[in-house]
Amino acid sequence: MQNIPSVDLQNTRQLNPQLIQEIGNALENWGFVNLVGHGIDNQKIQQAYKVAKDVFALSDTQKKTYEDTEGGRQRGYTPFLQEKAKNAKYSDLKEFWHIGRELPADHPHRISNKMRANRFPTEIPLFKEIMQDLFNEMDHLAHVILTAIAHH
Repeated sequence: MQNIPSVDLQNTRQLNPQLIQEIGNALENWGFVNLVGHGIDNQKIQQAYKVAKDVFALSDTQKKTYEDTEGGRQRGYTPFLQEKAKNAKYSDLKEFWHIGRELPADHPHRISNKMRANRFPTEIPLFKEIMQDLFNEMDHLAHVILTAIAHH
């Protein structure tokens, strides 16, 4: 990490020519960039870790009620050893909870089942609120970064 360039987004989440150049140069020369000053409140991140810990402490039976095998596990819970990289011999040693952008029920991708609804555990009610909030913050940050890349 010492040699990977750091770019300070200055908590603005607004692009300017200097930030675009710095992000572009880092990715062009290194393939990586360490983003600091991204503006996402550390307290939100810590809350997300806390509720995630609570969710993963649920029993396997409870967690599996939120598994969406028909949707390719693109939303909700994915159990341990269920995912593997393309052409991999062995399954990944992880379990995870996948959430994504919320779409209204009448959105064409929801109607066609191309993008299914998120699944959230009712046993940990704060999980939905905290994770959706953090997802929205990260989604916005991703948009800023992808815009910088596109402009570079």
